[in-house]
Parts: sequence; structure tokens; C-alpha cells
Amino acid sequence: MSRRMYASALAVAILAALAIGVAVSSASSSADKTSLEIQKGNTSCTVPNGNRSLGVATFILPAHSNSLQITANVKHGTPSTTYTVTLLDADTCTPIVTFGKQFNTNRKGKGKRNYTADVGSSRSFVIDVFDGSVDSYSEAAHF
Repeated sequence: MSRRMYASALAVAILAALAIGVAVSSASSSADKTSLEIQKGNTSCTVPNGNRSLGVATFILPAHSNSLQITANVKHGTPSTTYTVTLLDADTCTPIVTFGKQFNTNRKGKGKRNYTADVGSSRSFVIDVFDGSVDSYSEAAHF
């Protein structure tokens, strides 16, 4: 085999290996994401109450992972209020974790915090955003 043919074959092999590596890395980094309404004063883990929106819950579950990423984004909360967030399994309404890090709304009733939780084999979730007196559950996310 001449040097030129050898160099060409080597270049093709390297490009093919790179293309396979990019395809594998793209597939492994994909994630399911959904953003759902948090309903003000909704005290039911499973049934929306039709009340005004308190804000938005975003759930991200990376492929092949049990680590759920959650953003609780309160847009219409009580001004200057501390909120506690609990993640629940939406199929059983069983708490998975109550996050230790609370967040406060500003004087306009807006506040946001990101969380991460190991959810094991659970694949349906809601969050409860609690202001100290009123529960407000999100709609259910199903993965």
C-alpha cells in the first residue's frame, strides 16, 4: 500500500471514529424536559383545581439517569414570603424529598430555586410549593 493510500485510509478511519463518538455522546446527553403550571392553593397531588397560576415547575430527567432536576419558579406568589418545596411521586402522592433550601419571593411575589433529587425508579412527579400556610401543587410530569 502506498503512503498516499495509507494516509487516506487512516484519515477515513479517524473521521468515522469521530462521527461515531459524536453520535454516542449526543445520544447519552439527551434529556426529557417539561414545564408545568403550579396552581395557587391546589391541595391535591393529582387533580388540578383550576385556580390561578402561582408559577411554573420545570422537570428535567437526563437519559439513563435517576437524577431529576427541578426548577420551582414562583411568578405570582405572596410578596416577601419564604417557600418550601417538596418533590412527590405523582402516582402515589408519596413525598420523595422535602428540600432543605427554601427560597424567598421579592416584593413583587417572584422567586425561583433549582433543585436536584435522586428519584430511583419513579417516573411521575409533582412538586408542592408551600408558603407556610397554603400548599400549591404542580401539574404532574410523566417520563
